[in-house]
Amino acid sequence: MGTAGDILRRLGPKASVQKVIQKFESTFGAVDTKETILRKFYASQQLDRESIAGYTSRVKEIYTQAIKLGGIQIGDEDSLKSVVYQGLKKEMKQRAAYKFDIISDYDKFKIELRKIEQEMKTEKPEQKKCNAAVNIDERKQTDMEEVKSLLGKLNSRIDILEKERIQLKEELRHNAQQPTYQQYAGQHQPLRYNFNQGGRNNFNRGGGGNNFNRGGGGRGDVPHRGQGRGNLRYQPRRPVASRTFTPTCYRCNEKGHMHNECPKV
Repeated sequence: MGTAGDILRRLGPKASVQKVIQKFESTFGAVDTKETILRKFYASQQLDRESIAGYTSRVKEIYTQAIKLGGIQIGDEDSLKSVVYQGLKKEMKQRAAYKFDIISDYDKFKIELRKIEQEMKTEKPEQKKCNAAVNIDERKQTDMEEVKSLLGKLNSRIDILEKERIQLKEELRHNAQQPTYQQYAGQHQPLRYNFNQGGRNNFNRGGGGNNFNRGGGGRGDVPHRGQGRGNLRYQPRRPVASRTFTPTCYRCNEKGHMHNECPKV
């Protein structure tokens, strides 16, 4: 049931050809509407492995159905040619652009498409090999240049760091040879006068003894303008750093030592 043989058997031997075709179309014919056929026609695209012959035949079939449904006028091959060209694969479309502009006949344009297809088949293997070799060589050369550039930058940086290290070492050695504040203060101790009020070893105007006076006798430790000797004593004392000066290290910002004596270096 439903096969072509069953349809013919039911029609009988006296059925006309027109009657048989009508039955076949009603059973097996397309049921697309004019709108769906036109959408399918204008959206036609060449498949990846589809040849020009297969692609143009498929578009031609949809084109014929559109004419039957009244969507396209008979003989409108410009639309057929345009749809076939727009649906070509990218590389084929680029090569066929010039032929599409100069050839108006659809059949002649289809022949040119087949010629281009044949040329592409013979050119593809050689192009692939050449492009691959060129790309590999260029990539290797680019990588080598990048490596050389990085090595050059690293060497320059190492040289700069080495120079800075030597310069810092010389500065530290030079600073270590210079006397510190404590050493300088020890070598240049200021003199201090010891004045005691009352009794011995004082500065007064009368009497004798161990004092600094203008009159009277007596023996003092320091000569004076009077008749005796005064007792004005000079006692050298070293200044205490905690009372006079407390240095601050600029390396660690702590007090009590200079930068060249920093324990954190």
